Amino acid sequence: MEYHITLPSKPRIVSEEGLQGIYEIDSLYPGYGHTLGNSLRRIILSSLPGAAVT
Repeated sequence: MEYHITLPSKPRIVSEEGLQGIYEIDSLYPGYGHTLGNSLRRIILSSLPGAAVT
């Protein structure tokens, strides 16, 4: 049996305004979007002074 693994493409910048932006990453396996989103959320929250990840 042959398996075909689709890897995500490079992140694409949808819009960028000042200090915020919207990026798009496609072709993820089901459930990987939540995993990636939670990791990014924890990284961003850890860089804020006085904030705690809950």
